[in-house]
Amino acid sequence: MFECTEGLSFSDGFYSETEDGALRLSAGEYDVLSEMTFTLRFTSGYGSAEIMTDIKSEDGNVGSACKIRFFCGGANVSAYLVNGETDTLLARSPFEFEKGRDYPVRITGYLGGIGVYIYIDGMSSPCVDVKVKRRSSSRYALTLHGAGISEPAVSDTAALPDDAVVYMNPVIENTDIPDPTVFQYGGTYYLFGTGSFLCRTSEDLVHWKTARTIADKASLYGMTYYGGVSIYERGGRFYMLYTTYNPEIKGRTETCICYAVSDDILGPYTQPGGAPSSYRLTVNNSAGSQLFRDPSSGKDYLFFYRVDNGVGNVIYGAEASVVGGVITVGDPVRLVSPDREWERKTENGARGNVTERPFVYYHAGCYYLFYAGSHYKTSYGEGYAVSGEPLGEYVKYRNNPILSSTSERTGVGCVWLTESPSGALYGLYHSHGSLESIAPSVLCMDRVEFYPDPDGGPDIAFMTVTANRQAVR
Repeated sequence: MFECTEGLSFSDGFYSETEDGALRLSAGEYDVLSEMTFTLRFTSGYGSAEIMTDIKSEDGNVGSACKIRFFCGGANVSAYLVNGETDTLLARSPFEFEKGRDYPVRITGYLGGIGVYIYIDGMSSPCVDVKVKRRSSSRYALTLHGAGISEPAVSDTAALPDDAVVYMNPVIENTDIPDPTVFQYGGTYYLFGTGSFLCRTSEDLVHWKTARTIADKASLYGMTYYGGVSIYERGGRFYMLYTTYNPEIKGRTETCICYAVSDDILGPYTQPGGAPSSYRLTVNNSAGSQLFRDPSSGKDYLFFYRVDNGVGNVIYGAEASVVGGVITVGDPVRLVSPDREWERKTENGARGNVTERPFVYYHAGCYYLFYAGSHYKTSYGEGYAVSGEPLGEYVKYRNNPILSSTSERTGVGCVWLTESPSGALYGLYHSHGSLESIAPSVLCMDRVEFYPDPDGGPDIAFMTVTANRQAVR
């Protein structure tokens, strides 16, 4: 490990010199498909490491480049497009570095962009992944402040495994799939987007085909709008949750959450017997539901959000019972409200006040509640909060949001977690068409990982928006 106060020489064209307490290294030129690996260690809690790629020199200075910045003090990894003295932020992802810890890093260049990977306990997912116009050759330069690296290894290839299942966001192009939900059952994935009962299926999360419409709107409780569809299995029977307008409210629209049942995973889902309203689970402008089976206790819980006057979109949870084709729900408990700046931001004539579309995931004895925040015209993104109990006190992650807009994707959020065929955890989410319109909301997918909190708290959930080709792990 080399410290920032030392001048040293690298082989294979690398050299260094010390200026103003910073160590600067530069590399020779390589083919556009290239890869750099090294180990990074911060020697200061405020340290930083900056790597420039695809450098175009003008009069001995950097005229343009792509810059990757690892910032211990700011707990993030960022990518910038450099043009003279101007740095334009392309993407930023929270990452809490620990002083004195070794972090293996891989920077991969593709024909259409650059990806940055950090390995934790032998596992990695992209920290930053951006589309940039690559040059015919890639010259690297490195600047360190309060940090050190091992000798970088550079290659002229960065190939994905030959047998890899590869995807690139959006996973399904030119198709509107807002608020995606996915259910894995019997080796098949079942995908839904809000606004219809159309089901798509896949064996690998990448290649999707249209199956069929699993319910008839005309035969279900509700009116006009049917969305937020998700399906579950309990005791060999299948349950479909959905959001609709309450037909018993006159003169205004108010959403509620309902359910239907089927003996076949692809339906048809119906509401046999009893009053149609008995299939209504919630009222009061509620939506975005998840039926969660607690792996610790075996109990079921319903998580959802509703619009509370004067507060905004607020997330609730309640105990649930699923027996013999009947779902009953207890009294709701308020869990997460829009009380952070990014959830309440005012931009483009709109104000947030939004925490919505919860998804709860159990990990290492804790409950992680992922949620979308802010107005779609503002800083819409994804955050999470952690609790020791399903309906306990949820503490928001200090560096939320974990997903936010990039130069390629805007309005990213509404994460729904599932495992790949090999058991790796992924989050499916949507990306809005623009800051002015949510349509089309295209389907995206990226890896979700957990790593230890340097401060000793619950593990930190990590996810980032990728723009280039990824292999499903």
